Amino acid sequence: MRKKQQQQNLPRTQQQQQQQQQHTHIRIQQQQQEKQQQEKQQQHTHISMQQQKKQQQHTQKQQQQKEQQQQQQQQEVPIRMHLLIVIVIIISSSSSSSTSSSSKSSSISTRNSSSNLLLLLLLLLQKKKQQQQQQQQQQQQQQGQGQEGQDTAAAAVGAAAAGREAAARAAEAADGSPASAAAAAHPAAAAHTRTDGSSSSSSSTQQQEEEQQQHEQQHPHQHHPQQQAQQQMQQQQQQQQQGQQEQQQNMDARQWKQQKKMQKQQQKQLKKLLLQQRKQQKKLQQQQQQQQQQQSARRQKGNGSVYHLQKDEITAAAAAGTAAAAAAGRAAAARGAAAAAGEAESDIIEEEKAKSVSA
Repeated sequence: MRKKQQQQNLPRTQQQQQQQQQHTHIRIQQQQQEKQQQEKQQQHTHISMQQQKKQQQHTQKQQQQKEQQQQQQQQEVPIRMHLLIVIVIIISSSSSSSTSSSSKSSSISTRNSSSNLLLLLLLLLQKKKQQQQQQQQQQQQQQGQGQEGQDTAAAAVGAAAAGREAAARAAEAADGSPASAAAAAHPAAAAHTRTDGSSSSSSSTQQQEEEQQQHEQQHPHQHHPQQQAQQQMQQQQQQQQQGQQEQQQNMDARQWKQQKKMQKQQQKQLKKLLLQQRKQQKKLQQQQQQQQQQQSARRQKGNGSVYHLQKDEITAAAAAGTAAAAAAGRAAAARGAAAAAGEAESDIIEEEKAKSVSA
């Protein structure tokens, strides 16, 4: 008895073990899915943090630019005041020279001194502008390097995330469990190129530009990285525009061909409809003629079948009326179709004339 009970309990225990194994397998799958979701959430948070950092940097750059503009304005104010003072001195010296003829030598000396002051002030202005331009170039270079580093870091993070997802999928495929999580699309960080140029009317800036041109002529292969990036962007834009133009041309040609095909098909259908309507009209006319002939033959037989003849005439007249109405409707439709496709109708009429002449 005990052996029988044990034998009966064996399949139950096996079923229980199988159910436990299935439960454990399901739990493992759930844990793996949770891990994948956590990794994706971490990646999303990392990307959002990077975006916030970029926004903060952008705001900081804007603030720095505003501060620089304010500093430039503050520096330009005292220089303008000095220039005004010098102009006033020149005017006063010229007026004093005009009042007394004996003080010509003193007026000439004051004019010379004022011109020297003007030259000194102009030199100071040029030096300050040069310093400001150098500072701006250095800041732009630093900003471009920082952006390149951020872009490379974002690309590395995206590659690492893709590698993690691929490894998780491979592990799931090895285990035999189906992959339920979809790959999240990571936006690529767009490279921003900024071109800030400053033009001045002073002779020193002209000399600097001439020196830069000579250097570029002597060393054509040594270009600025920003200029290279601009050239690459321009080339890409031109290529995109050319591709779009080619696509538009191809689409226009295809549309033109499709329109021609549609027109030909419509003309063929109209011709077929007109032919069918004319055949039906001919059949109706023949039927009417036959009915009229039968009625005339019945009338000639005698007065004995007058009642039956009246019935036949009534039914024939009703049938003829319905046929005539249908023929009129079809003729109207044929006229409308013929008005829409005049060329098709003229071709059909010529074909029928040729057939009648040959017959």
